[in-house]
Amino acid sequence: MTILYKLVDKNQWDSLKKAYIFLTINVLVWALLGFLVWKIIFSHSLEGIDWMMCFTGYPGFFAGFIGGLMTLYNLS
Repeated sequence: MTILYKLVDKNQWDSLKKAYIFLTINVLVWALLGFLVWKIIFSHSLEGIDWMMCFTGYPGFFAGFIGGLMTLYNLS
């Protein structure tokens, strides 16, 4: 997460806009990772849109959003 923040930090934006962009990208990356894990498992079991929402939503919120907030708190 710090690598992603350093990439966003290189731009000439104010700190609030940097935080918004970092959190948005971080949530999307973690949700995409969860989707890829679900896609691998989908071929064997756990079919359905409800499982896809679980596999994308939980990593997106907890690792992406909450983890991103903790990263912003530690780096600022």
